Amino acid sequence: MKYKIGKHPNSRKNQFKKRDHPKHEFKKGHICWNKGLNKSNDKRINEMSLKMKGRPSKRKSKTYEEIFGKEKSEEIRKNKSFNCSGKRNHRYGLKVSEETRIKMKQSAKGHFVSKNTRLKIGKANKGKIKSKENIETMRKRMKKIWNTPAKKDFARERRKKQIFPLKDTKIELKIQDFLTGLKIEFITHKYMNIKHAYQCDIFIPIQKGIIQKTIIECDGDFYHMNPNKFSPEDKCFVKGITAKEKWKLDDNRTKELIENGFRVIRLWGSEINKMNLEYFKNNIITTTVE
Repeated sequence: MKYKIGKHPNSRKNQFKKRDHPKHEFKKGHICWNKGLNKSNDKRINEMSLKMKGRPSKRKSKTYEEIFGKEKSEEIRKNKSFNCSGKRNHRYGLKVSEETRIKMKQSAKGHFVSKNTRLKIGKANKGKIKSKENIETMRKRMKKIWNTPAKKDFARERRKKQIFPLKDTKIELKIQDFLTGLKIEFITHKYMNIKHAYQCDIFIPIQKGIIQKTIIECDGDFYHMNPNKFSPEDKCFVKGITAKEKWKLDDNRTKELIENGFRVIRLWGSEINKMNLEYFKNNIITTTVE
């Protein structure tokens, strides 16, 4: 038997009519039929559970690309994004109370994305090129988030525990070898909690033969812009500052360390490269030793 469009009892048109009927509306205070029921105390739910058990889902653990193809998946994403943006979003203009925010924060605490999910996200985003407008929007948003006192304090606390750079430079390793040869204990990349806080290259605590806490900075000629090789207005690759500004920052840190009772030894990379153990022992470290 053939039906005309909209005449079939299960057609979309008739489904909407049936659903929109007052009898099928959910009103305030309405109790759902399955509230408080589960498969252990309700026969219908138990039968549904047994029927669905072991039935494999065709779409489980699959991306849109795998299900619909690349072109169709992009179209679906755009449509979903459009339908959920601005006034079309069901939460548009909704203000969340501070109490609700705290609840949401506590419920999300300890939640981690699994390795499998991270791989899927990475696979889905692979090869995608973000537009300049998108990048600029993200940059502004992140700048706004991290440009608050609370976030800055959080970043400083995290930075204290990080070791940067991951590998010591050749000149740092050479000085470390000298100190090891002289049986002087030292700590690398110790966080210096001063106004211009940073991680020093080598920290030597007070010990047998060492009368004053000492900081040794192994300044690379390129990174710290050796005055014998660079002019004050030359641009440094670090944040685009000039050599003059870089020297001023290093001088400020040296002064602050001295004010806090440290002895500071700054050595240029070209100087360290020519140095040997005997010279280091007699001319560099002797003033620190009794």
